[in-house]
Amino acid sequence: MEEKKTALTLLVISIVLLGYAAIQSFSQKNQLSVPITAKAALETVKSQPSADNFIKENFGASEDRIERVSLVWDQAMDSYLWEIEIQDRSCGCMLNETEGVTILKATVDPYTGTVHNLSTRVGVPEETIKREACEKGCHVP
Repeated sequence: MEEKKTALTLLVISIVLLGYAAIQSFSQKNQLSVPITAKAALETVKSQPSADNFIKENFGASEDRIERVSLVWDQAMDSYLWEIEIQDRSCGCMLNETEGVTILKATVDPYTGTVHNLSTRVGVPEETIKREACEKGCHVP
């Protein structure tokens, strides 16, 4: 009888420890750790000569622009990337149709800091920005 209690106790302890180990393993897999921070990725893009020149020529003070950094999954590269967007703070509605909004976009590898797909656009109609945001969200282009 004593042997059955000992065996049962060991079995329960083993199950509890196994469950705890499984939870810890699952938790660690769901925590993404990247060496390049969002702030570092933004500064890397802004320090690129072409981006630096574009910002100086097309944007006012830093408080007059929106800087967004998002960690996104890129299916083509099968990896995460920092997605960087710098845009006029002004609403496109206030600008005439020919002027539009100024945007700089790039992606940065969060493991190496390599800048990809740096693009700049001047005079983008607000409707285009809305459509692109909508396509990235829930709609398929």
